[in-house]
Amino acid sequence: MARRPRVPLTNPYLISLSKQEQLCPRRGHKTHFARTLNPDAVYEVCDDCGYFFTLVAPEWAWVKDAPKPVGKPKSSPRFIAIEGGLV
Repeated sequence: MARRPRVPLTNPYLISLSKQEQLCPRRGHKTHFARTLNPDAVYEVCDDCGYFFTLVAPEWAWVKDAPKPVGKPKSSPRFIAIEGGLV
């Protein structure tokens, strides 16, 4: 599987955690962190077997000055989930 380009992390807690060696629970290969849109969460990814897991920083370590979403929120959702289906 092709390795995706890495984007720098912004949360100091997750940066320090990424410096530690993380191993895949399936096969024991080294994993890396992939950034998400939330600065306080990352994906732990194993490129060898496709394993991924979402890690969220504890609340005390959240980035307080994270950029806020820009734009006007939509008044109603485009789809409504009912009984597991889309309407």
